[in-house]
Amino acid sequence: MAFSGEAEVLTWQRVDMALAAASPNVQMMFRAFKHWLAAHKQAPLLQFIPFDRTTNGSDGTNAATVICSGAATLLAIYGKKYTGVVLSYLTVSNHATAIQAQKEVLLAGTAAAVEVSAIYTNGLAFATGITYSGITAYNGTTRSLIADSWDGFAIISA
Repeated sequence: MAFSGEAEVLTWQRVDMALAAASPNVQMMFRAFKHWLAAHKQAPLLQFIPFDRTTNGSDGTNAATVICSGAATLLAIYGKKYTGVVLSYLTVSNHATAIQAQKEVLLAGTAAAVEVSAIYTNGLAFATGITYSGITAYNGTTRSLIADSWDGFAIISA
């Protein structure tokens, strides 16, 4: 899917709903980022893209989640590990359709319900596309099982 921005208020409503069960630290971090964007970036067009473990798990549909199929800028990503305790990586690649061995974003977690996030105040530009997956090795493309994968979202801009 190509970038199709929406009013900033709609993006932040979705973020608030997605973070309802998140830790207070994560909620405060995203709230602070929202205020920073409003003050310094003058309410840019954003897009909220959710992802979940059932799409990415090797025992699910075993597909990478395409966050954006064209050039876009990643502003933030959040993931919460499901129930497994096996090391799993939340990864993002600069590709329009598939996860690559080279990752632009790599966040790791072993414990169930661990939260990971990254915020890029100036954005992390992707020329080809943005693809997410939960994988088993930092330098590979083998997807984690559903139990060891991630639920979360990304916020992108043009």
